[in-house]
Amino acid sequence: MNQHSSTDWATLYRAVVALVIGLTVGLLCQAAARYAKDQPRPTLSPNDRSRFLTIWALGDYGRYWIDDLTERPGWNTIDKIYRPDVKHFYSSKPPLLPTLLAYEYRLIKWLTGGAWTFERQPAAVVRTIVITTNVLPFLLFLVLFVRWMRREHGDGWVTFYALLVAGAGTYLTAFNVTLNNHTVAAYFGFFALYGFWPLLAGGAVGWLRAFVSGLCLAFAAACELPAVGFVVLVLLWVLVRRWQLALFAVLPAVAIVAAAFFYTNYQVTGDFKPAYMHKEWYDYEDSYWNEPKGIDAIREPATTYLFHLTLGHHGVLSLTPVFVYTLLGLMVAVRQGGAWRWLALVTVVLTVAVFAFYVGPPPLEKLAPIRRNYGGMTQGFRWSFWLIPLWLAFLPKGVAATGRTAAAYWLAFLLLAISAGSVFYAVRNPWTRPWLQELLYRYGYIDY
Repeated sequence: MNQHSSTDWATLYRAVVALVIGLTVGLLCQAAARYAKDQPRPTLSPNDRSRFLTIWALGDYGRYWIDDLTERPGWNTIDKIYRPDVKHFYSSKPPLLPTLLAYEYRLIKWLTGGAWTFERQPAAVVRTIVITTNVLPFLLFLVLFVRWMRREHGDGWVTFYALLVAGAGTYLTAFNVTLNNHTVAAYFGFFALYGFWPLLAGGAVGWLRAFVSGLCLAFAAACELPAVGFVVLVLLWVLVRRWQLALFAVLPAVAIVAAAFFYTNYQVTGDFKPAYMHKEWYDYEDSYWNEPKGIDAIREPATTYLFHLTLGHHGVLSLTPVFVYTLLGLMVAVRQGGAWRWLALVTVVLTVAVFAFYVGPPPLEKLAPIRRNYGGMTQGFRWSFWLIPLWLAFLPKGVAATGRTAAAYWLAFLLLAISAGSVFYAVRNPWTRPWLQELLYRYGYIDY
């Protein structure tokens, strides 16, 4: 009878997990499909529009420059550069991801007999690319994440709570409705970690799994350059565990992605430096960046900026307070030792490094035009989103450490409710003010 009861609970648990994942993905698909068909362009901001312009130029004309396309009604963008040597405008976004998506666009045109193009059905094209680029990887992320947490923690409550947070309590969910690099980097970074985890935890993985995981690892860094640190640390760990695998499976995979990254970048900039390192190319006639406005024009002290990135209007802990459990979980993991201690140290190092970089000590301004602008008009601290899967990995440990009292349950759901509220406020358009910034702005505490 106990065995039968256990089987019933396991079946119920799987059904509930499937329901949560299905509802989350379904809601996202619906949100991604809300682009109005009668609009001249179905994008949500200059940011995603800049990426779609590259896809359009490559998919229809086989080129990277976007001059004439930006002159179409509703398709201009501030996220572009002008190369005076070739007299063309280009997107300022790293070109590898749009290059890959241009092949998807060509496939869409072929499958629809040319009916779905940026000229004829831009909304249909944009919706399809957004769903395949964000929502489908998000679905795979949720499935693998809950499997990993269930296997590592065993506790159904903490695993289920972690799934709720992963599905509805982080800004990855909100940004799944728009084309961006942050969600892609987060998912592929997680896929790499999931692939390598058995080896990192003292077990073994096959050569093919190591190669594919290496591709995912490098692609995460190609989409979010600060993730290069994650690549280095994981490579070192794999090298210590099994050097043959690192040298003959993982490194070749990383090299393939790196070659593609630099090749596509060369097609745009004429060298191997990313576009944003050519500050002079932003200074063309009528460039928005010559006289930026609003949030792009602020120059706050580093201490003020850091406060708002952590506890203020763009704060990780103020907007998504469920990550308080991550802080507790990191401490638990350090005491636990083994692979979890290593991953905890990696997570802390990468998190501190990302915040330090974007707060922007003066020497870094020589490498890139660092603006303390919170990523522009955007929900949350988007430059940290690729770290969210790492933060989620430790959340169950923090939840478990608070116990199983009624007060602990109420606190968990309160933190989740606040976090989910921030996320679903953002789903309508992630390229807008967070609700906390909107309140401060409306009541005159800030002017941006």
